[in-house]
Amino acid sequence: MAWLVLVQVRSEIREQDRRVIHDTLRGLGLGKVWRVSVLEDTRETYGLLERVKHMVLPLDCRPGRPTLDELKAYQRQAQRTGCRTMRAKVTVSFDN
Repeated sequence: MAWLVLVQVRSEIREQDRRVIHDTLRGLGLGKVWRVSVLEDTRETYGLLERVKHMVLPLDCRPGRPTLDELKAYQRQAQRTGCRTMRAKVTVSFDN
């Protein structure tokens, strides 16, 4: 059985459909920035992820991949430089 480790990297505050996004994040076990959730790798999970993919990053636990502390450091650096997104720095995907 495969597992997904997800980390929320953006807040839901400025989202257009805030109630829907809020409920989706709760369904994924998230809700606050930098909260980590471990979920089963199922089609239902990917359906939820499709709705909040701009707010959530998968955390790859294999050696040589960014850790949670490195992701936080990337975001701090992006905030200092005025960059609105950190996806350019962290290249991870939901593909297996």
